[in-house]
Amino acid sequence: LGIAAAPVPEQGITSLMPSGYVRVARGPAVAFLDVAPIGPDYLPGHAHADTLSFELSVHGRELIVNRGTSVYGMGPRRQIERGTAAHSTVQLGSLDSSEVWSGFRVGRRARASLPQIDGWTVQGSHDGYAHLPVQLRHERRWQFDADALQVFDRLPTASNIAAVARFHLAPGLLLEALQDSAWQVHDGARAIARIDVLTGQGRATTTQHALRFGILTDAATLEVALHEGRSAVRIRWASG
Repeated sequence: LGIAAAPVPEQGITSLMPSGYVRVARGPAVAFLDVAPIGPDYLPGHAHADTLSFELSVHGRELIVNRGTSVYGMGPRRQIERGTAAHSTVQLGSLDSSEVWSGFRVGRRARASLPQIDGWTVQGSHDGYAHLPVQLRHERRWQFDADALQVFDRLPTASNIAAVARFHLAPGLLLEALQDSAWQVHDGARAIARIDVLTGQGRATTTQHALRFGILTDAATLEVALHEGRSAVRIRWASG
């Protein structure tokens, strides 16, 4: 068609408005942050409840991801893969940030604020839990350092509903516990990153990741229970 390829953004923060996504590249790290609407209001059927999720690659290797899609149509697997728990973001209790149901339906949906960018820090929020009796707004801040990403979450609540931030690791990566609040990330025999839980209570679990349509594989996930409505996690990567 004679359309020239778009240039690849270099180092820095690129706000891809009005899509609602933000690309961050600093050193060997590249991240995509979802501060977007879940889809057009007139056709949200392909949407996932993934607001304020993100994906992170370091030295060209995927590190933090969302769990992907292995099925279409209707059924329990489709519901799981559209749900908030399948994405690297915060979930309140067993609720989804947007009410995804059936195979291609959405009820109440999260409305994300425009991202605020200050230096190497990006901040966003959404109102997906604001319909509850105690109105809640999830706020997330990503702070990019030269060799680390710090993720701060705030979901104030006066109820007894627990909130959990999930960080899904890419397939093939393993979590090794170093102490109660620190894990080493291994790619085979090589340590590629360390994850420290600075606020909250962390635990490693195993989930299923969709490699592609119809193909699932086990993958590691770090779950961080928010403490008094807050969590903070630092992901520090190896130099090379």
